[in-house]
Amino acid sequence: MKSIGVPSELGRHNESQQIDNTQPWNTLPTVFKIFISTSFWPFTHFHQPPAAKLLCPSRLEADSCELGELKIWCYTIANHGTLPLQIKAVRKTCACVGIEVREGSNFSAPQTIVIQPGQSLEARTRFVVTGQVGSVLAHRILLQTNDPEHPEYTIDFNIKNVTGGLLSYPAEVDFGQIVVGDHVSMKVQLFDSSKHQRQVIKAECSQPHCRVELKPITSTERTRHGRLVGELTLSLAMDTPGDAAMKVQVAFSDDQPILMEIPVRVCVRDHVIVSPSRVLLPRNSEQGSIDRALVSLRSLRHTFTDVKVINAPDYCDVNFQKGLDDQQAHIHLQIPPEKVAGLNESSTTIQLQCTLSSGLIVTKEVQLLCRRPVDLTKEPASPSRK
Repeated sequence: MKSIGVPSELGRHNESQQIDNTQPWNTLPTVFKIFISTSFWPFTHFHQPPAAKLLCPSRLEADSCELGELKIWCYTIANHGTLPLQIKAVRKTCACVGIEVREGSNFSAPQTIVIQPGQSLEARTRFVVTGQVGSVLAHRILLQTNDPEHPEYTIDFNIKNVTGGLLSYPAEVDFGQIVVGDHVSMKVQLFDSSKHQRQVIKAECSQPHCRVELKPITSTERTRHGRLVGELTLSLAMDTPGDAAMKVQVAFSDDQPILMEIPVRVCVRDHVIVSPSRVLLPRNSEQGSIDRALVSLRSLRHTFTDVKVINAPDYCDVNFQKGLDDQQAHIHLQIPPEKVAGLNESSTTIQLQCTLSSGLIVTKEVQLLCRRPVDLTKEPASPSRK
C-alpha cells in the first residue's frame, strides 16, 4: 500500500518529503504551530463596519484675555473614519459663538460641516471677551455628529482671567440703610487698564431714583487700577420704603463700545416702624380668650414727642406708653370683657399720629381684626346621631 503524507505545516510528513530547517516556522514544535494558528485566526479575519470617526479638541483654554478683545481660537477637525463625517452645531451658550471653517482664503459658517474620510478642516471660533475684570469666561458649543462613538460632542472655550478693560472703584455701591426722604450720594472712580486710550462718553442708571453725574478725566498717569478716565457721582433719594437694587451702566468710546455695569443696592426704611401692623382680637388660646395686644413703635433717628390715636373703635381701649428710650413707644389695645360678647366680625384701621423731635409728623396704621371668640377650654359637642 502507498502511504499518504500529512501536510508539513502541521509538523508531520511522509518519508518522501524533506523539511527545510532554515525557515523559522518549521523549527517550532507541532503543538505551538497549532496554538498560534488557531489563536490569531479571529484577529486576522475581523473587520469593523464602516463609520465616520470624529477627531477634535474638546477643550481650549487661555490664561488671560483683555476685556473687549476679539478672541480667536484656531483648531483642526478631522475624520479618521471610513464614511463622510457630518457635524452640526445644535446648542451654544451665546449666539455670538459658532464654528467657522476655511474655504480657500476665507472662512464661512455652514449649518452642516461635511468632512470626507481621511480629510481634515481648519476651523476657528471667535467672540468678544465680556464679563467683569478678574472673572472667568466660559463658552460651550454642543455638536451633533454621525460618529457612532460621539453622537453628541462638546467643545469648551475657557478664559481663566479677564484682565484689563474697565474697572470701577468701588466695584459695587451699597448705600446701606437710609430713611424715606433722605438724599445720599457717593463717588465712584473709573479706571481703564486696556492697551488703547479710551474715553467715557455716557453713564446712566436703570432707576429714575438714582441720578448719575459723569465727569470725564483725561490722564496718562497709571495707577495699580489703570488710568483714571472718569468719576461718577451717584445721588439717591427714595420716597417709598423697601429694598432696591439697580445698575449703573457706563459706555466708553471704542470701535465696539463696552457697557460696564456697577451694581447699586439700598435698604429704605420708614421714619417709624410699627410691629405688628395687624392685630387679631380676641385671640383664642387653651387658657381662654386673649383680649389685649401690644403694638410697638420705633423711630429710626428721632425721638417721640407725642403719639395720638385717631378713629379708634369705641369697643377698644387704646393707651399710649413710652418705651425704654425716647425712640420707642407702645400702644396697648384691649377689648373689655363686657364688650366681647357683642362683637361681630369686623375690620378697623386705627391711625396713629406720631410727632417726632424733628417736627416731622408721621401717620401709621394698625389693622384691627375682630371676631367672636371661641372657648377652647370646653369640649366640642359630639355630633348628634339620628
